[in-house]
Order: sequence, then structure tokens, then C-alpha cells
Amino acid sequence: MLHYGFDPENFTADEANSEWLRQRTAISHDIYHIYTGFDASPIGEFGVAAYTLVQYRDLLNVFVLSFVPLSLTNPLWTVPLLRALGRGFWLGMKGKAAIAYLPELNWEKPLAIVRQELGLGEFF
Repeated sequence: MLHYGFDPENFTADEANSEWLRQRTAISHDIYHIYTGFDASPIGEFGVAAYTLVQYRDLLNVFVLSFVPLSLTNPLWTVPLLRALGRGFWLGMKGKAAIAYLPELNWEKPLAIVRQELGLGEFF
């Protein structure tokens, strides 16, 4: 994860702070791209939104996924988008709770090990 430029300090927060969970979910979105292998393209964003929605059901990801029907009108996106959604939902259902995983304690681990710990290893 260090290879991708993530700073462990961004994940250090005072848990007594009432905004701690909100901060963690916002920051974690970027690291979910790494866990799941989705890039930052629009299709990758839909894949991460599907993964995250299954993981902890928040309205932001419902909003992002509300653009899927419109996006499916682009014939170049139809198959890749449907694949990304299916993969995202499947990873979310099969994986362990990513929000509970502490990346700040695992920066030095190879990504393959992190994915194994999250129950995602069989997908890569």
C-alpha cells in the first residue's frame, strides 16, 4: 500500500472524536480501490461503490450507483460496467468487514497478504 503512495498518518485518528468513523470511511474509499483492484476510472468507481455498499450500506454509494442506468446507455461501457458491478458486489459479500481492518497496522505487509486477511485473496 505504501507503493501506491498512501500515508499511514492519514489513517491515524482520535477515536474519541465524534467524526472518527466519517473520516475513516472517507479515507478508506481510496484504499478500497487497492484492496479490490478497481482503478479510478468511472467503471472502477462503480465497482468500488458496489463493494462498499455491500460492506456497510451507506447512502453515498446508493447515490453513485443511481447513475448506473444512465451509464449503461453507453454501449462501450455496458459489459465492463456490468462486470465491475458483479465483481464489486461479490467481493463485498465474500470479504470480511474492510472498515474494521486496520491498514495503519499493516502498511508493510504485501498486498497479497492483506487481501488474504480480508478474505479477498481467492479473487486475485
